[in-house]
Amino acid sequence: MKHLLAIITLVSAGFLTSCGTTSTPQTRITANQALFEALPEKHKKLVSQGKLAKGMTEPAVFIAWGAPSSKSEGLRNDTRYQTWTYSRLSPRYTSSIYSNFGYGFGRRGRYGRYGRHYRNSYHGFGISPQLHYHRTPYARVSFKEGKVREWERAVR
Repeated sequence: MKHLLAIITLVSAGFLTSCGTTSTPQTRITANQALFEALPEKHKKLVSQGKLAKGMTEPAVFIAWGAPSSKSEGLRNDTRYQTWTYSRLSPRYTSSIYSNFGYGFGRRGRYGRYGRHYRNSYHGFGISPQLHYHRTPYARVSFKEGKVREWERAVR
C-alpha cells in the first residue's frame, strides 16, 4: 500500500510540474544553444529579451517568440515571402433558449415495460449557457527571402 501511494504521488507531481512549464526565450535558448550561438551579437541581445528587429532570421524569431500557430507562404513580384501567425485560444460565452415537448422512448417510454404513453411525456424550456474556444491571432511576422521584413503584435 505504501508503494502504491508513493507511485501515485510521484506520477501526480510529474504531471503537475509538466503542466506548469512555459516556453520562454530563456528555455528556447537553452534548448537551441547552437542556433542561438550562430546569431549576430545585436540579435542575441534582442532575442534573449523576446524582441524582434528587421532583418532577423527565422531561427532568431523562433527563439524570441517560439513556434508560430500557423505559417503561410507565397510568391510576390518574383520574391519568396512567408508569414508566421501567432494565436491563442480565447473563450466565447454564448447562451441559447431551448424548449422541448414530446414522448420518450426507453424503459418508461413509449415502448417500455409500463405500456404506451405511461408517464412518458416530457416538456420544458430553459437557457443553455455554452463555452466555446476560438483562435484569436495576436501577432504576425512577415519574412522576405528568409529575413524579417515586418512584424506586429497586439498590445494588451
